Amino acid sequence: MIISGTYGEESNIWIAYIKELNFNVAASNKAELFQNIRESIKQLDKKQNFFEVNDNADASTFQIKFINMSLFSAFVFKSLRNKEKVSQYKIADKLNVSRTSYSQYEVPTIEPTLTKFFDILKALGYEVELNIKKIRRL
Repeated sequence: MIISGTYGEESNIWIAYIKELNFNVAASNKAELFQNIRESIKQLDKKQNFFEVNDNADASTFQIKFINMSLFSAFVFKSLRNKEKVSQYKIADKLNVSRTSYSQYEVPTIEPTLTKFFDILKALGYEVELNIKKIRRL
């Protein structure tokens, strides 16, 4: 699972941005910017490093590659919920579950099924576009 964003420098401030998720990170230099991106994700992935951040300097873009579905979904759910300024209670109510049950997807302690992933995004007011591409020959 990969999420892409853009970055750039203006007035001696480096900014990374993922528009769809309202994800913003700032720093005084490029190295610090990428460190701050990693640190913001490590808040969800405290021990395991199930992600990597890659720089495509030619295009001023970056990619966050998640190796773990629960971390990917937690990052997406929490980012979108914060963007929409809704509580976990409201999302849980739309899903007909308790807040505690829903919060386990944001911690992340539970990996959602694909159906549950779609349901949570729908409760947040979003839909999924799935992009599948071949990465190697069998």
